[in-house]
Amino acid sequence: MRRLALLCLPVVAASAATPAAMPDFAGLGSVDRARATMIAYGECAIRLNRGSVEQALAASPVGSTGRAVLDHIAYSECPHFGGLSGNAMLMRGALFSALYRTDFAAAAPPLADMRLNYGSDVGGTGTAEGQQYVGLRQFAECVVRADPASSRAFVLAPVGSAADRSAFVALASRFNPCLTKGVELTFSKTVLAGLIAETLYRQSLVGAEMAAASRKP
Repeated sequence: MRRLALLCLPVVAASAATPAAMPDFAGLGSVDRARATMIAYGECAIRLNRGSVEQALAASPVGSTGRAVLDHIAYSECPHFGGLSGNAMLMRGALFSALYRTDFAAAAPPLADMRLNYGSDVGGTGTAEGQQYVGLRQFAECVVRADPASSRAFVLAPVGSAADRSAFVALASRFNPCLTKGVELTFSKTVLAGLIAETLYRQSLVGAEMAAASRKP
């Protein structure tokens, strides 16, 4: 039986923030406010130290090592955000969203014409955590491939805007066909946004590299 559960995973402010320096998302609901804050934090981290962000995303995405690297980014960069920390998936998603907005907002490159091997990120699917990691990204990649335009709009549109809501509704219609029988996936809307951003960015990056290689004499 295919199951998909949407949960609300809170973002935690882990140190004293400087409210005046934070973006004002007071007009958004709690879920959208958390997502918008994470995206703004990711964009700040990219601007200040992109190298550290790329190093963090290249580290193991599961287990204590991956979480420790992301927590280090959360506490060391953009201190006016108060050291945002929380679920590692939220952190990764925020950083990938910022990378996509930075690199591909102006124009969308073609997606790679191949599926990515997410199992190589975690050394296979021998653990429950590895299985969930791979399953979530395979699901997100299926959704992105089914509707690249709505996926891009969901990543780029201002959180809580009409374009954001419309893109999410369009993507939601793709969920059921992308579920794998017997696999249960659990995530929040904020995590889903990060997964869409991650797979869209990684597929766009490979697609851009392949397109550039094809143009070489």
